Amino acid sequence: MRTRGTLGWAALAGLGLGLAGLVGRAAAVKVGVGTGDPKNTLHVGAGTLGPVYTYEGLHVAPASGGAQVSVRGGSPSVEMGLFAHPTSGIGYLGTWTGSPMRIRTNNSDRVIVSSQGHVNVLKNFGMGTSTFGTNFFGTPVGIVAFLARDWTEQPNSVPSVAQLHCWHGGSPGGGGGPPSAELWVTDGDGNATGLSSHSRRLLPEPDPEVPHPWSYHTWNAYLGVEQNVDMAGVIRAVEELTGKQFIYWAALPVEMVRDWDADQAAAKVRIDAERLEAALAEAPDVAVSLAEAWEWGEEVVETPVEVERTVYELDLAGESIRAVTVKETVLEARSTGERVKRLKPGVWFDPGTGRLWRRPRPHEVAYEPYTPAEPPAWLAARMAR
Repeated sequence: MRTRGTLGWAALAGLGLGLAGLVGRAAAVKVGVGTGDPKNTLHVGAGTLGPVYTYEGLHVAPASGGAQVSVRGGSPSVEMGLFAHPTSGIGYLGTWTGSPMRIRTNNSDRVIVSSQGHVNVLKNFGMGTSTFGTNFFGTPVGIVAFLARDWTEQPNSVPSVAQLHCWHGGSPGGGGGPPSAELWVTDGDGNATGLSSHSRRLLPEPDPEVPHPWSYHTWNAYLGVEQNVDMAGVIRAVEELTGKQFIYWAALPVEMVRDWDADQAAAKVRIDAERLEAALAEAPDVAVSLAEAWEWGEEVVETPVEVERTVYELDLAGESIRAVTVKETVLEARSTGERVKRLKPGVWFDPGTGRLWRRPRPHEVAYEPYTPAEPPAWLAARMAR
């Protein structure tokens, strides 16, 4: 049976190397925690594998099992970090608590992942290209994907790109339109075409006898021409002229039919929760007076406790794997049975300012509530039947 503490002889040996380097040649300092042979400026763990890249920095390499670098703090508590899974060969980056994650450059949000898993890309999103080219029609709201074409295919003076736009809050190009999102595609020749087939920006109200009107909507930025075609009306006129049927209608199964108001109500719950979450994350800390900062509670102290666990060692020379029982000293929270004054959950003291703080509560922050959208007139008239 072998015994090792939380900071064993290997760790002390590693620290010794670091101190020797500090005295002799500061640039060569290497500190090991859990190892006597540190592979980088700071090496945590008994693993013998060094980093792939040899730049100075932190290297976490346990002798076995997974590896984690985490940062935890704040109130409510947030933990995020890097994690190497012990058996799957998968690396993880993210938050381990129920917290959103934001990716920033130049101190500005670029990607936001909510705690529910919704991803918001705040700038252009490239697929297969790092050159976004020119957006012919301004900045659309939503995801914009650019798929590069061969340079020899470009029809104009700018690199040719195909652009996928999600327009929201009305048809692009001005004027009215449906309040819901529309998907558009733009080619390298300046042609923009609606993919949802129901934009009616230039069209009159459809024939009430058409169960599901649809259209074709496009324009060209170089020609300065926009066109909107009532395709349902065209085919209906051809049917009347020829006596032939070209469009066939059928009712959807009941389980596929949705309720607009119910969907909007569900969207409001979800979006309001996400906006509140974002507002809480951005809001500054709230100062707390000493009188409201503490409460009576049970005294809990961290007590060193020796525990045993089984680990496994690989012996390649003997071609065997053997179990080894080790003793470790861990800190265990235990009650003293006494009642003491303590800070309330979520309150902390900042020695730098000499003040007590907590994070804001939901009723203390402001955000813009989501306003349920109304269906376009042609859709509302048909849903009411």
